[in-house]
Amino acid sequence: GNKQIDDFIQKEQLKIDNSQNTVFEWIPYNQFFNIKETDIQGFITAIWKDGPLTFNKGLSKYERKCKTVTLKYLYNILDILDEFLDKKPTS
Repeated sequence: GNKQIDDFIQKEQLKIDNSQNTVFEWIPYNQFFNIKETDIQGFITAIWKDGPLTFNKGLSKYERKCKTVTLKYLYNILDILDEFLDKKPTS
């Protein structure tokens, strides 16, 4: 893997302090199927086979289920890696 990306993901995972926090993780390409181009250049939609990790309060456990997601092509990833890792999505 890439040390910068691995360190970033680990840093974000260590910030989790309750079951409602988003679990930041690397998703391997083979987890996506039904990949389709969108009308917006540089974006695709796909189904994430395992889906995000979410907490089921009723069962008191984490679960996964497939989910449709939108992905962005990252061209020249090495040129934008530092900029990307300095930004954290808000939710």
